[in-house]
This record gives sequence, C-alpha cells and structure tokens, in this order.
Amino acid sequence: MKTQSLFRFGFMIVGLYALSACSNKDVVENISSKENFTESELLEAKEIAVPVSELKNLSEEIKAKRAASAKLSEYIELKDSVYYLQISEDEASLIGVPAHLYHEISKEIEEANKAVTEARNRGEVIVLIDIQETAKAYKDGKIDIE
Repeated sequence: MKTQSLFRFGFMIVGLYALSACSNKDVVENISSKENFTESELLEAKEIAVPVSELKNLSEEIKAKRAASAKLSEYIELKDSVYYLQISEDEASLIGVPAHLYHEISKEIEEANKAVTEARNRGEVIVLIDIQETAKAYKDGKIDIE
C-alpha cells in the first residue's frame, strides 16, 4: 500500500513537471503538425500533462486531479528530505483547487513522505526531486519534456 502511494505520488510529480515545459503556442504547433486535434484539446492535454491522443481515455475525475496537482506543484516544498504543501485549503481554492482534491493530494504527500522514511529505514537509497524547482524550470523553458 505504501509503495503504491509512493508510486502514485511519483506519477503525480511526473505529471506536474511536464505541464509547463513549453508555451501553449509551442504545444499547439508541435502537436498539430502531427495530428488533427482542436486547440482546446491541445491546451487541455498540456494543462494536465498527458499526450493529447490519450485525453479521451481519461475520466473527468482524473483530469480534475491532474489539473489540481499541477496548480499545487508550485507550493510543494522539499525540506530535509520531506515534502511540505505550503498553501492552505483556502488559498488553494483561490487558485481553483477544490477542497476535496486539496485534501486528497495533501494526504498523498503525507503517505509519500512516510513511504520514503520507511524505505530509508530499510537502507534503501531514495532520491527526491525538488518539485518547486522543477516546475519553475519548466515554466521558464529551461527543461523540455520532448
């Protein structure tokens, strides 16, 4: 269970990094040259960090959670090998994160921290990624997901 939570958290993190890798214009130009998708589909896929071809396979619930995770990525701080969500529920609601998703993501962060601690106690080497730095690097165009 804890390992699954860590993997779910890792999947969430990967999605967050991919979100702001390039501008909306770049995404539309790069993808539209390969496939025929609407600009709306392209932008939605970018927002939730999935290939546009897989967009239709995702439930609205998963899309909403990925969008919330992306918004919260700027507020996940790594300090002393522990992730902290540095935004209140009220503040998160102001940036469009529903309360239930705020709590769900917050709980996943806690579970991931616990799984990391337990793995390290077993002697496993765990490398943690600074989510804030990576999200900022994507937004600044310093990291490309392609």
